Amino acid sequence: MTCGVYRIEMGHHYYIGSSSNIEQRIQQHRYGLLKGTHCNNRVQNAWNKYQTLDYSVLEECAEEVLLRAEQKYLDEHFGKSGCMNLSPLADRPPTYYELSPEKQVEWSANMSATKTGKKQPNISAAKKGKKHSKEWCANISAGMMGKTLSEETKAKISDAKKGKKLGPCSEERKAAISAGKKGKSNGREGKKHSEESKALLSQRAKERAARRRAAREAAENAENAES
Repeated sequence: MTCGVYRIEMGHHYYIGSSSNIEQRIQQHRYGLLKGTHCNNRVQNAWNKYQTLDYSVLEECAEEVLLRAEQKYLDEHFGKSGCMNLSPLADRPPTYYELSPEKQVEWSANMSATKTGKKQPNISAAKKGKKHSKEWCANISAGMMGKTLSEETKAKISDAKKGKKLGPCSEERKAAISAGKKGKSNGREGKKHSEESKALLSQRAKERAARRRAAREAAENAENAES
């Protein structure tokens, strides 16, 4: 997490900003650009033309002096050819939640009006074919390792899935699944279960059968009691 002043470049155009978390702020810029709703129309137009975004950190500084540091760069660059900043001042407009209720309604109406009739870019399609790096996957795996779901979370997941059934696969889908599995090893070739493993599997199978019998008997008893 980098705190400081950054510069976004698109072709021969650039934008200067500051943030206490530059990496997160760049992702917010990308999200708005992909949706076509970026708050700076110059930046959006540049994105529509070049479809690329590069950024660099101009200066790292403490959060208390962010605006002062950004202002120093705006004083140097604002108004120059290629600079996409709309304001010469390093001030920030209030967020939606800082607006008064009347301004929130006005803001929502304006956003709705700008989107009317516009088809939003398909973000999913834009990400197709892109793969996470091995380092990224390793970091996610390491972060999840050792974590267990709480009983409350397990219960919520169970409730959400109750009553839901997967629809039947089409013949085309079945053929695709079959083709995808052909020639793949399950890792068990040539391996045999130990006697201890066999006993454990047998015991679990018996327990499952016993639970099913108990459930059937309970259902039958309940049905007989009602009749």
